[in-house]
Amino acid sequence: MSTENPAQDQSVQNQGATPQNVAQADIPDWVRKELADVRSEAARYRVEKNEALTAAMTAAQAAVAEQLNSANAEKQAFAEQANTANTELLRLRTALEAGVPAEKVVQFASLLQGSTAEELQAHADTVKTLLGTPVSPSATDPTQALGGASVADPATAFGDLLRNNIR
Repeated sequence: MSTENPAQDQSVQNQGATPQNVAQADIPDWVRKELADVRSEAARYRVEKNEALTAAMTAAQAAVAEQLNSANAEKQAFAEQANTANTELLRLRTALEAGVPAEKVVQFASLLQGSTAEELQAHADTVKTLLGTPVSPSATDPTQALGGASVADPATAFGDLLRNNIR
């Protein structure tokens, strides 16, 4: 080895050395400073990446939670509408089964109270009893009991009745 160039001698000695074998004292200060700066910058980028990732995850979770709440509210509104429609259908069905005339079914159904078919049927019977069933006037035959002869006027019919009873 030549003693004229110490740097060349050291490079010849370090040719077989691995990075693990090289001591910290062998690294120049400017390399250590540059390495520290690079490591610091890499650490800063890792922290920024982790913070950005955390912020993105939080924002995504908030968006998903908002969508879930919106979907749940919409689902509940649809369930309430379906329940209301089913109750109304059950009331109309009960009113029809109670024999209410078709033109009054909607009004009668609006009077019914209850949530189950049994409750509505019991209340329908009660309301029907209270309101009474509509009585249509029965058809009468004015010639009934006259033997088929028609009467001209009531005065003549009354006179005939008196004559028949006096004899």
